[in-house]
Amino acid sequence: MGAGLRYKLPFGPVRVDYGHNIDRRVGEGSDMLHVTVGFSF
Repeated sequence: MGAGLRYKLPFGPVRVDYGHNIDRRVGEGSDMLHVTVGFSF
């Protein structure tokens, strides 16, 4: 389960994604945050 935001800036897009692991195993984290600047390939 997660959510993301995209924002277009003059030098390229900025992307922020958040995810919550609802079925985690031992040793796995429960939350993840990714911040990306620029275009994906």
